[in-house]
Amino acid sequence: MFTFIARNGKAAPAAKVEYVLVQRDRSWPLDFREAGTIEQQSKLIGNYRDVTPNGSNVDYYEISLPSGLMVAKVNFKEGNDSQVCEITTMKDNLKRAVPTPSKERNVKVLMGDRNLEVVKRIVKWLVDNRYL
Repeated sequence: MFTFIARNGKAAPAAKVEYVLVQRDRSWPLDFREAGTIEQQSKLIGNYRDVTPNGSNVDYYEISLPSGLMVAKVNFKEGNDSQVCEITTMKDNLKRAVPTPSKERNVKVLMGDRNLEVVKRIVKWLVDNRYL
């Protein structure tokens, strides 16, 4: 946490963060690994991490670039059956409700992340909108 002290009535300038996205062909399919990594065109483009508190009825995830720079914080209800999620993007500090429609209901994941199917839909939105 940073604390800025105003001098002469002026606040310190905001720190500028450079989001350097991995260069690749975005038309390639996304590949999700059990370790929480996201690849496209055989290149590591980001990571996802489940940060849901124990006992919560809302799921929370963080999506980051390979450098570790946070791209988005996401929350949703209903696990893989979620039809909408709340995404806060760090690049522009915007919070929005994003549709994550699924044609299937009661999706269960046998291996890997318990919410992998909805995470895939969220990451696709982030890629399509040039956040990842």
